[in-house]
Parts: sequence; C-alpha cells; structure tokens
Amino acid sequence: MCTRYFIFSLFCLSITLAKAQNRNINWAFGDSSGINFNTSPPSMFVSSANGRGSSCSISDSSGQLLFYTHTLYIPVWLQGIPRTCVVYNKLNQVMDQGDHLMGTGWYNELVIIPNPDNNQQYYLFQTGVSVGTNPELYYSIIDLSFNNGLGKVIQKNTLLDSVQCTDGLIAIKHGNGRDWWLLFKDWSVPNNSYLKCLITPSGISSVINQHIGTPSENGFLNMTFNKDGTKMCTVTRQGLLELFDFDRCTGNLSNPSTIDTESFVLPGIYTNAAFSANGNVLYVASNDSISRLYQYDLTATNITATKDTIAELNYPLFTGGFLRLAPNNKIYWSCIWYDGFTTPFPYPDTTYNIYNTNLSFINYPDSLGTACDFQPFSFYLGGTRTYWGLPNNPDYDLGALLNNPCPVGLEELQNKKNEIKIYPNPANYNCSVLAQRFFDSTLILYDILGNVIMKQRFNSKTQLNLQSLSKGVYIIELTEKNGNRLKTKLIVE
Repeated sequence: MCTRYFIFSLFCLSITLAKAQNRNINWAFGDSSGINFNTSPPSMFVSSANGRGSSCSISDSSGQLLFYTHTLYIPVWLQGIPRTCVVYNKLNQVMDQGDHLMGTGWYNELVIIPNPDNNQQYYLFQTGVSVGTNPELYYSIIDLSFNNGLGKVIQKNTLLDSVQCTDGLIAIKHGNGRDWWLLFKDWSVPNNSYLKCLITPSGISSVINQHIGTPSENGFLNMTFNKDGTKMCTVTRQGLLELFDFDRCTGNLSNPSTIDTESFVLPGIYTNAAFSANGNVLYVASNDSISRLYQYDLTATNITATKDTIAELNYPLFTGGFLRLAPNNKIYWSCIWYDGFTTPFPYPDTTYNIYNTNLSFINYPDSLGTACDFQPFSFYLGGTRTYWGLPNNPDYDLGALLNNPCPVGLEELQNKKNEIKIYPNPANYNCSVLAQRFFDSTLILYDILGNVIMKQRFNSKTQLNLQSLSKGVYIIELTEKNGNRLKTKLIVE
C-alpha cells in the first residue's frame, strides 16, 4: 500500500512539474525553428522566426502559444530601417502593428513581461544596442483582447530610460508572485552598475541603480537566474564570471563571488551561462577559435577549482552560442554555421548541415563530469535551422515566496472607502493628503521597495513637497496611535 501511494505521489508530482512550466513550453527562434516541450521527446513546429539572436515567446497556462518575437527582421533590415524587431501572433502571422519595433541583431535584447494589472496585456522590453550612439531601453505594449485573441501592439517603442544599456536584459518574478523585476546593465563605461525596474499594477517604476561586484566591460554581457531566483550569474565577453545572491522582495543583489576574472586574452571569452535545475551546477559556454563548454560545482568551497571542460569542439564549420535550461530540465546549446570567413545571416538556401539543423544538449545537468551526458548536435530541429540565439524566456510560472515575506511597501494597499484622498494624483511638485478621521497620526512615505522617504505628523490634512523625488510609484501610509493604518498609492510624474 505504501509503495503504491509513493508511486502515485511521484506521478502526481511529475504532472505538477510539467504543468508548472506551461507558459514557457513553446520556443520560437532561429530560421523558422519551433520547439514544444509539452511532449517527451519534445515536438517540433515551424515558426515564422527569422533572426540570428534575440527572441522570446510566451504561452498561456494550458501551454497554447500566445505570441513570440525576435530581432533582425530581414525585410526591415534590408530597407535600412534601424527598428528591426517583429512580433508574431499564435498563427505565425505578423501581429497587428507588430513590425518596426526597436531592436537590432544582438542577443537578449528582448524580454516579455505580463502586465500584473491586466491579464490581456504584456510589456515587451527592448534595447536598441546598435541604434545610433545611445543604445537605450524601450518598451511596447501588446494587447491580446484585440483581433479575436490574435492581439495588437497598442503602444510602440516608448523610451523608458536613456541609459546606454547592454543587450543582456533579464527578468524574474517578484517574491509576491505577481510583480516583476527587470534587470540590465549600463554599457557606457566599465562599471559595476546594475540597473533594475519594478513592474507592478501601477506600471513601471523609475530605474533603480545598485553598484555591486566587479567593474567590467559590459558589451555582450549576459545575466542568468537559477530556477528559484535566489542566485544570479553574470558573464562577460572578456571572461568575467561572477555569482550573486538575489532577493526577490527587494530586488537587491548581494554577496558577490568572482569565479573568473576578466582576462582580455583568449581563451576565456564567455557567451553565456545556465544553472542546472537543482541550482548546484553551473554551465558556461565560451567561444574563440575553439568552442568550449565548462562546468562548475556550486556546492564546493572553492568553485573556481571545480572548473571542468565538458566539451571542446574544434570544428571549422560552427561557433558555439547560447545555453538555455528548458522546461524538461535539460540544457540546450545553439551553434551557428561558420563558412570559414564569416557567420552568414541569413543562411544560403542550400546550407543545411548537422551544425545548423541541430541543437546540442546536456541530458542530466544536475550531474557532475561525464555523468551530465553531453550530446553534441543530436537534437534535430525537424528541418529548420538555428543561429546563436535561444529564447530569453523568464520563468512565468515561478510562485510567490513562502508566507510572502516582502516588505510593507509592496503589500496590497488598504484604503477602505477611499478614506485617504490625494490630489492631484499623479502629481509633479506637490500634493495634498486628506484623511478626515486621522486627527493625530503619523504619515510615512515609502518608495516602491519599502524604503522610508519621508515621515511626519499628520492631522487631517497636509501638503507634501515632492520636488526632490524621482518619477515613479510611492506609497503613503497613515498610522493612528492605536495601531490602525491605511495605505494608498501616489504617482510622481
């Protein structure tokens, strides 16, 4: 009886794990490649993708593809228009108003984040790394309530921040299980500046800057989270490999640990990295004259000393690209065909070979050494072709932290019967706060992370000077002497 119960429990757990990844179940990338991980082995579909690098996709909770996007859209590129990102609907058609979006031909320039306040709307964050002299951060809004569920891009190429950001966008769900963190890096000069925004039902926060870790060159930089979002890895083209702890409540990085330093000497240049499913093993791809795949044991006291070369492929006809942990907990590696002089895009119509029609994969990434079972060029894409890039999909189904231990500033707001009135709201330079029954109370103004910005006595009505505040979402809390408290939102424009 116990044995049957144990087997049944494992069966239920396997179903739960499979369903937990449904929103990331479809990948669209490369030259018309599509993978559906809802079956074992995964099944292939032909997409309309036609890009060498950045791509991302999202499905609904049942695993049905909603839409996908990629950069380096050939018809636009050939016309000399610098906006080269396109969005496709679930029928593989260009979405209504889904062309001429910002983006170029690099990697991880795109990420899709659901709008926490509207389950029909999605933010598409974009960088224009090669657009002019200022590769800035943009976003567009996709609304699936249009065109009978096929969607429409209702807002295009809105400038979010003028910082010269890299193409290493990354997103992770907030610890409350609803909101999202977006992270990126400043590309202007060598620095250790990590930039982030919080996406909530109130919109997109102002950019938060945290200085931490090793100053580095940030071109072609990539960041990767482990599966539960508690660890983040940064790799650079110059050979930096650094680990951080990550707090999903505050968005703060901490405890930087440098595994490899920038060498600026070959070999050592890194493409990107991927954590194994249990988070104990890290894989890093590098590419110079030889494509290498390294493995690190993150449970070791000296992680650097565990560096193990899992693969060293000295073929003249390809160069190794990006790694991704898939919903089936295997790690896939994409390569681009190399003709001896260049890596062509698009491929010639006659060029189909083992290198561009297959992905390599790690069968058991949680295992060390040869037990991880690396399989080069053995995952057939059904006649479609790949380049360097793989989809930059975050874990859309990552749940809230146990007991939701996030700070007060991010809790659901309680403003019963609109007892707190703010006008104007949104505000620019000042605003008035009115709450008639709070005669002798304390007013606290928090930023979106729960940090106290202002604290003062409150007696029914007061005026706040906002001139020193950055644009964004803030929280006003009124507390009576008996401990009763109410909170509401203030938007500063």
